[in-house]
Amino acid sequence: MDEQAFTQQIKGLAIKHNADLVGIAYLKNLEGLFTYPKDLLRRYRYGISIAVNLDRFNKYDNSTEDEAFKALRRIALNIGKFIKNKGYDGKIIQPDKRVRRKGPLYWVCLLYPSPSPR
Repeated sequence: MDEQAFTQQIKGLAIKHNADLVGIAYLKNLEGLFTYPKDLLRRYRYGISIAVNLDRFNKYDNSTEDEAFKALRRIALNIGKFIKNKGYDGKIIQPDKRVRRKGPLYWVCLLYPSPSPR
């Protein structure tokens, strides 16, 4: 399968599982970016960012954050299973960063598939 078709399948799957935004980045473009641990991105070729809009929860409080994190984890796990079934490995980075300071807020979860099938 070519990379564009694979990308479209991943994006479609994320949207099907209620992601509001999804993007895929070629990680080679991020060389030199500070990460912890330092070699976090070394073995990965692509990064997948997933976001959910907090407006869907009709409130902004501590429970909203919990609901958003659960939704992001569920989406990431579904994408992870799909990628694994295609013969790739991945790593889920748990959501913990606020992208915007004012509502609607988006939260990000990253999953990095490895560059080549096992």
